[in-house]
Amino acid sequence: MLYPGLAMINRSFLLALLLLLCGCSLAPRPQSLLSGKLAVDGLPLEGVRVAAYPAETARDLSARPAYLSRPSVDKGLFELWLPPGSYYLIARSGDLFGYYGRNPVTLGPDGLSGVHIALLLQGELPPLRQTAVTTGVQGRVTHRGDPLAGAMVQIYTDLTEELKGMGYQMAGPTDGEGHFDLELSPGTYYLMARSRGGGEQSGPLSAGDFIGYYPGNPIRIADGELVSLSLPVVEVPEAIHAYAATLFGGTSIRGRVLDQDGRPLAGIRVLLYKGPAMLDRPLYVSQLSDGQGRYVLSFPKGGLYYLSARSALGGAPSPGELYGTWDGSLDHSLELKAGEQRE
Repeated sequence: MLYPGLAMINRSFLLALLLLLCGCSLAPRPQSLLSGKLAVDGLPLEGVRVAAYPAETARDLSARPAYLSRPSVDKGLFELWLPPGSYYLIARSGDLFGYYGRNPVTLGPDGLSGVHIALLLQGELPPLRQTAVTTGVQGRVTHRGDPLAGAMVQIYTDLTEELKGMGYQMAGPTDGEGHFDLELSPGTYYLMARSRGGGEQSGPLSAGDFIGYYPGNPIRIADGELVSLSLPVVEVPEAIHAYAATLFGGTSIRGRVLDQDGRPLAGIRVLLYKGPAMLDRPLYVSQLSDGQGRYVLSFPKGGLYYLSARSALGGAPSPGELYGTWDGSLDHSLELKAGEQRE
């Protein structure tokens, strides 16, 4: 006769033996605290959950999230415990939608605070306009319900580029009524809107610029279908400059950009690369250097990197463009430990 207690012990022993043989562990994965605040029109928003999608595995940001916070509490504060890694953060509540402008954000072992997500009304569909587009998208970019002129709409086919850079195609700049349209092949797309005061088409956003993620992403376009949509944006706050040293992680490089005579250069971006060629898309890009040539470049992980600086972004350096590399090593590389702040 097999006693029930003995059977339970045998099953526990077999489970432990199986875990030991396969190298598995019953210990939970370590988690870090991500915290911040939700607001709409600058007012705290209570009772809203924040969804987190792991950047390495996310394929559809409209799908069921892997992690979900408790509802935000007094003053719009929320907390979310997550395994260290990179995540897309999104908040939804009825007609309100929020996409964190620094997505995907990197969460380290020490956690991350100060994640402020502004939620927007999704906006009414704009009236259809006469257009030559037969298969594709037409829409209007708005800020607080008013049309935004001069915005560029980047089209991405998936999340491979983390919804950054020039994308698959680009529409705009939007006209005085915020309108744009674009012919597209049948398929699935993500839409992002950005407006830069400096007139650049790429690079980090600065205070006073605008960014927006279409709440209905991804859109699916069939042959002969013209999708009409409204794409709201938020203004990048002045506080972005205060977070420059930790904007993309706890590892950072700061210094100055100088010309050949040792004089400081303003308006230059510093770029961080994984490979020595330094001609592909950079991993991270700094804000423009200030009047003293000072810059700060932050990123999440330590490792071996390559550093250059340019007065323009995109493609190979052109004649007349200011371009330079860090020459502290023969191959322009430098190695940093995670969490190191290098001067």
